[in-house]
Amino acid sequence: MRKLLFSFLSFSVIAFTACNNNDSESNDHHISPTNDPIDVIKVNTPENEAANASVKEVIDSYLEVKGALSKDQADNSSASALALVEALEDFDVSTLTEEEVVTYNDFAQVAKDIANQIYQEEENITNQRNLFIELSLNFEGFIKNFGTGGQALYKDYCPMVNDDTGAAWFSEVENIENPYFGASMFACGVIQEKYEE
Repeated sequence: MRKLLFSFLSFSVIAFTACNNNDSESNDHHISPTNDPIDVIKVNTPENEAANASVKEVIDSYLEVKGALSKDQADNSSASALALVEALEDFDVSTLTEEEVVTYNDFAQVAKDIANQIYQEEENITNQRNLFIELSLNFEGFIKNFGTGGQALYKDYCPMVNDDTGAAWFSEVENIENPYFGASMFACGVIQEKYEE
């Protein structure tokens, strides 16, 4: 019981520290909550220019949804989600291997469904944010399989999201911009990993 209580208190201190530091000058996270270096994960990128452009379009659309949610803009999040659906539908699979096409189609089917739901929730940012948790979980596999669209991406994590079970998202900037809490806890979170090509 003491170990459980100690573990809970340790996690609470880390979460409190990570989520209550709203000073923008000290929000430059380069270490994990345990002071370990952030893992840098190298990912492959499609060799074909058209496929690479498609990856960039999908990533950029996801980042627009993230940005709108972090700024508490449900209407912009909805519009960006629709742009994501279009980017997923327009993805150039012509140069992918058969295995890559299957991997992409499995990802895209789930991502389009979630993005469509975000689009339809234009008036309810809470529902959009809950759906974004699912979308972000799905995106990790896409990034690992198809790259980052030519940019560094950071996997950020907030322990207070989802009834304190925590959730991750991807960002193009090192500073935390929390899409799950927006202005109320804009800087809540830590960088877990960095993805680059």
